[in-house]
Amino acid sequence: MKKIPGDQEDGSSSKKKFLIIGVIILLIALVPSIYFYLKYRQAVSSKPVLLEAQSVIKKVSQLIELPDNEEPTVATVSDKNKLQDQPFFTNAENGDKVLIYTQAKKAILYRPSINKIIDVAPIRSVQQTTPAVLPTVVPTTVGTKAGPTPSPTIALAKASPTSVSKKARVVLYNGTDTVGITYKVEKELLLKVENIEIIDKDNAAKSDYQGTIVVDLSSGKFKEKAAELATFLKGEIGALPEGETKPDADILVILAQ
Repeated sequence: MKKIPGDQEDGSSSKKKFLIIGVIILLIALVPSIYFYLKYRQAVSSKPVLLEAQSVIKKVSQLIELPDNEEPTVATVSDKNKLQDQPFFTNAENGDKVLIYTQAKKAILYRPSINKIIDVAPIRSVQQTTPAVLPTVVPTTVGTKAGPTPSPTIALAKASPTSVSKKARVVLYNGTDTVGITYKVEKELLLKVENIEIIDKDNAAKSDYQGTIVVDLSSGKFKEKAAELATFLKGEIGALPEGETKPDADILVILAQ
């Protein structure tokens, strides 16, 4: 029986069509698998960064009360020299962490090497700029992809020239018999009062003070800041009480019940 050439060509063409359709079906079936694989790789690669951010946030929360219901952007200072034009970073060191709360409009500069908060400042906004202007940092909030990105520029709220140029060095004395009151007050002050640095905490000479006393030791340089602290703590401006040791600081706060 003779083979008809047309029938042979039609059979070969049908096989090619089935082969192409099979490849297309296979590719369609592989697309979801590839997508989920890529998502898995992304999650695995970002996990160490997210764990680092969570660790930083936890440590800072033990030093100061953090804003509720908001996850901060956590960034690392990689080149402090490129940040010197921003007052907030005046005392920054490479390796410091910055917690930026956009809703609460607050920025916190934290130094992991000594487990200490270096600065807290209100912000008007958090803008993005190019790495040529500021050093590259790695945002480590949940949902943020790790890698080199433009670093945040912190636009500080307006403050007086004195408070921006230098912080008031504050010492807290516990003038009560309540243990730990200076640590509690320190957290509140660092969270709510600008441009101060708590440099020491100690017990007062006596523990029966009836009212909180704020002593300006700066010869008037931080007079307004002392008044602000007195108002915040519901205390009074006063002279150094007899028997109390004068600390090397700008302001002394003797806490009462």
